[in-house]
This record gives sequence, C-alpha cells and structure tokens, in this order.
Amino acid sequence: MVNPYQLYEFLSHALLVVSPDGRCDYLNREAKRLLPTIHDFSQLTFDEIIDHFGFSADREHLTKLIAITFHTQQRKELTLKDRNGQFATVNTIPLEGAVLVEFGVNTQLSRWRDIFKFVVEDSEDMIFYKGKDLTYEYVNKAYTDYYNLSPREILSSSDVDLVNMGVLSPVLQYQCQQSDEEALKNGCFSGIEVCGDRYYQAVKRRINDGVFCISRDITEDIRLRQETERDPVTGLQNEQSLAKVIKSLSKEKEHHFIVIYLENLGQISKSKGITYSRQCIQQVSHFVREYSELLFFYVEGIGFIGLFDKMPKNPDHFYHHFMEKLHQQHVPSQLEISVMLKSTQSDPEFFQFIKKH
Repeated sequence: MVNPYQLYEFLSHALLVVSPDGRCDYLNREAKRLLPTIHDFSQLTFDEIIDHFGFSADREHLTKLIAITFHTQQRKELTLKDRNGQFATVNTIPLEGAVLVEFGVNTQLSRWRDIFKFVVEDSEDMIFYKGKDLTYEYVNKAYTDYYNLSPREILSSSDVDLVNMGVLSPVLQYQCQQSDEEALKNGCFSGIEVCGDRYYQAVKRRINDGVFCISRDITEDIRLRQETERDPVTGLQNEQSLAKVIKSLSKEKEHHFIVIYLENLGQISKSKGITYSRQCIQQVSHFVREYSELLFFYVEGIGFIGLFDKMPKNPDHFYHHFMEKLHQQHVPSQLEISVMLKSTQSDPEFFQFIKKH
C-alpha cells in the first residue's frame, strides 16, 4: 500500500502528521533525524515530540494550535523559541482527518536574535526598556550585574520600587523620572545622570509608549576631561574650562569678572627660572582660593580670572578691599600685578579673545 504521505519524505523541513487523538501517524526523514534517541516511532505522540524538539515551555500554545486547526480547518502559523534560544516557525495545515505540522528553523529570526544578544544582551552598556507605566519589561546582563540582582527581581518593578528595595538612591530615581518624562513627552532624551561617584551618558527613546534606554559609564572620560581642563600648577580650572563657561553664559545678561594680570611673569621665568615663577603663581592661587564668592580660573599668559556669582553692590569698595588683601600676601616683590574689573558687555573683545585663547 502506498504511503499517502510519501510526498513529504525528503523535504528539508521536519514534517509530521497528527491524528485527532494526538498520535503521530507519520514523521518524515528530517523529523526522525531530529529525534536520534527515538527508535520506535509507531507509538509516538505529539506531546512527546514537543518535549524532544525543545518546546515544552510552549506545550499549551502548540496543543491549542493543533485543536484550532482541526476545528477551523484553516492553516495556522506560530513562531516559537526552543530551549537553546533558536527560533522556529510552526505551520499547521489541515488534512483529511489529520493535521500536517511543519517545523522550520527561522534562520532570519535566529540571526536577529544572535545580533540582539551581541549588541544588547552582552553589551557593557546598561540597557533596559520600561513599559507605559514605567515598570521594567527588559534589562540586559550589564544592568543586572551592576545591581547584583536577577532579572526576575527587577522586571515589573518601577524605580520607586527599586528605591524601596535599597537598590536605587532617591537622587538617581528623581533624575531617571525627569529624563523618562522628557523622553515620553519629546520622543527622546540625552544627558548625564549621576549615580554615586559615577557618571552615565543616558540616551532614551520613546518606543511603543515606553522608554528604551542605553546608559554608558563615562566616568573615566569625564575625569580625563577634568584633568585636561585643570591647571597642574594652581589646581584651578584652566582656559579651556573658562572658554566653555563663557560660551554657556546667557548673552541677554551682563556677567562680571575680575582679572589679575601677572604682568612680568615671563621675564621672571627667564631670569629666575621656571620653578621660581611657579612658586609666584602658587602664592597668588592660594590667595584667590579664599574668595568663595568667585570662581577663579588660571589662564596662562594672562593670570587669574574670577567669575562673580553675583556682582558686589559696591564694586569700588570690593576692588579696594581685594587689592588691600592681595598686598598683604607674601607675593614676591619682583612680580608685577595689576587688577581690573571687567564685564561681558563693557569689554566683549576681551571675552572673545578668551574664547579663542
């Protein structure tokens, strides 16, 4: 007697025919190849094949798929992931008194999963997704490792829940809340969030009414940048830092500075040596540090420039008091010093020079 299913025997996908009572009436060669430990296929049930193919976690879905196909007599399709993380597409096709089940490895989905694993799951950046209610729906390994928690302990929790668990600090939770809200409102957010002594560049996007985030630790980059913007002799911020500050100031508002010119520092360096000239700079820097109401920078070739947080009500009185205290310092008499008060509006050329210095 000719086997009615012989047509399926040499097809590349695993095919089997399931009867209404759940028995497998036929398996093609590829299906049998995937079951190397089975020697007797005559009594095999679809339920057993689900286990052997690695889809036991989706047993209910597959059983229901077969039942629906029998009932509707319509072709159905389902995409699953086996125990090894491999994606497969299951097609059910109604036959006369049976259902043909085709198991095909979905190489495209599997390829995307491999890419996802490499780019997201195994990334050194912390990556997560929060749903519409801002509870976690996905966290990658870097995120769980950082907080020493399992995904199960984080998923379905909000940042407030993590604060109550002692995982997040209230300060970080507030930062996250603000950036999440901005991402949901505007579609995106990019900024720096601080966690303890670490700095993170957070990039967030609104996806499906939730928030997807990539958070990268940039602490070492910031520290390196801080070092390049710090003068090694005085320990103060240098001209690079000052130029950034000036560029960030509002053009609509007048900002006031005090400039301490070290007039002949170059000549002292030539006649007395670099070590001596550095001692002169350090003595002045010790003095300017005492002025907490001023943010001082050291600009090589000029001297010290202090930015007023708020201009004194009586600038002349401040100037004379400042000069009096400066003269009380043990600054070498050979060092010629002049002091001037300047503002961004009264002397714009000076600040343009600083920007390009």
